[in-house]
Order: sequence, then structure tokens, then C-alpha cells
Amino acid sequence: MKKKKKINEPIIINQEPLSTTTIGKIEIKENGPIFAIIGIAIFVICIILLPTISEWVTSLSNPNIVDNVPPGTAATPPSKDEEEDNSEIKYYELKDDLLIILNGFNFSNFRVDSSTNVLTFTLANQNGDSEFFSKSNYYLELYTTDELLLQRIKLTTEIINGSITFTYDIKEALANGTISKVAIVLKTDEDCPPIELGTDAKNNPILTCEKDNEILTYQFVHENNVYHLTQITEQNSYKTTNPNYSTYLQEYTALSNNYSGISGVKTTLSPTATGFSFETNIDLEEISVANYHRIFKKDIYYDKNTEARVVSFELSASGYTCS
Repeated sequence: MKKKKKINEPIIINQEPLSTTTIGKIEIKENGPIFAIIGIAIFVICIILLPTISEWVTSLSNPNIVDNVPPGTAATPPSKDEEEDNSEIKYYELKDDLLIILNGFNFSNFRVDSSTNVLTFTLANQNGDSEFFSKSNYYLELYTTDELLLQRIKLTTEIINGSITFTYDIKEALANGTISKVAIVLKTDEDCPPIELGTDAKNNPILTCEKDNEILTYQFVHENNVYHLTQITEQNSYKTTNPNYSTYLQEYTALSNNYSGISGVKTTLSPTATGFSFETNIDLEEISVANYHRIFKKDIYYDKNTEARVVSFELSASGYTCS
């Protein structure tokens, strides 16, 4: 089969000069360039002012941030002491007709007997919660005319339905000045100053508090820079010369019988050369919470893990000498 012969056509080169060709037209409005320039200007201004706008938005969402702080200086929040200094204490002149009303309770009939070193007053429930004082820690504070604190007294934790007259030892106050003003102040655990404890023979941190015939020893564990209560030992001793000796002996004999057989409690009632001694040790790690709250109701019995500073602060305000 014969192949077809390929014919090459001649190439023609056009040497005429190039000319422009119009494909279409874009209509541009008369004000178009002006709007474009304005848009670019707004964009640039926003970029420049972005830090200022950000600070303004932050100040709206966080109104407590301190303004006008010099560059490179951090704002310092007020310390706890400064905040406490701003808290107001209401002082009352100590006089015969003094009446203090607090949450439905009336404090009245204040009397100071310098011969016996005691303060008495009446606390009457008018329309308050009978458990009000057992649920919170209120203190009666005694001051001089210049509002110098002489003594702090922890108020009762009793349930008050009617009217009760209380008597407190105030020889500490009278030894340091004249009582001219009083105040009733609510305290929390955070108000109790930190303390450092000594140790016993077994190197356990302990706090010892004494008053009259009673010696209280509180044992703690030291964890995360905090002393947590784990054991309580109560010691009482009475001499036969005490006019109420027989009553005390019967009372502590009954307690010894009641404590017998309770897990976590050890007690001994022993005769001495001058009378008798009674000692009770409570292991808060072992005794059940139900038994503890059912049997041990006095203010000296604190719950497990109570901080040492709380025990010391409250017992010192209850007439104990703690060290």
C-alpha cells in the first residue's frame, strides 16, 4: 500500500507592528478610589489601636484590675492584716445599764467585781436560734478606755432557750488595766495566729493547757506545716481537803465506769497520798465519731485534725494557760 506524501505548507510571517485589542470594559464608579483609600485607612488605624482596644475590653470584663500602674510595676493586693485592720469592732461603754443585742439575744446586767476578779452578765434569748452560740465562735473582748485589749473570753456554746447568768474569771484583765469597754466579736479559724509546739519524750508535737485542777495535753501530727490533732489526754486531781471532794470522787468514778470498754478510750482512777487522780486518754484515730460526739461534749474536746492554733487560741480565751 502506498504511503501518502506529506505536503509542507509554507510559513508566512507577518511583520506588521502589533496593535491593541479591546476584549471588554470594566466600569469604575466615580467615587470608587475614595472608598478604597478610606477602607485602607480604617484598617491601618485599627491595627495601630489594637492594644488599646484590647486593654479596654479587658477592663470591662475585669473591673477589679488596678488602673494607672506604672510600667514594669505589678499591682500589690492588700494583705490579710490590712483587710483585718479595715474591719470595724463595735465598742460598748461598760456601765450598769449596758444592753447589747445580737441576733435575737440580749446581753445585760454587766458587773465587775474586782475583789473576786470576776465578770458576770446575763444572756437572754429573745427570739434567736437556741443553738446560735454552739454553731459559731463568739468572744467577749475587754478593753481599756483607749481600746487596748485586756482579755478575750470565749462565750458559751450552750443551747440557750431562756435566760442564763454567766461568770468569768477576769484577773488577767484587771492585772493589766481597768475595763472600760467591751465588744462581742466573731472569730474564725483564720483569725487564730500560728504557733510552734514543743515535743514529748517520743518526739510527738504537744500542747499543754492548765486551769485549776485540770491538765489537758493535746497531741498532734505535723503535716504540710500544719499541726493536726490526733489525741487528747485529760488529767484531774483533787485533795481530801477540798470541800466538794466526795462529790468529785463520785462523779469521776461514774465517768470511769462509763468510759470502760469504749474503743479508743483509756481511763484510770487512782488514789493518791492526798486524794485521787483521774486520767482519760482519747485516741481520735481509733474512737468512732458517733461515740466521741455522744460521750465527750465539753468544749475541751476537739474533733480529729483540728489545728493546734485553734485549740490554743480558744482555750486561752477560756481561762487556760497553754504552752
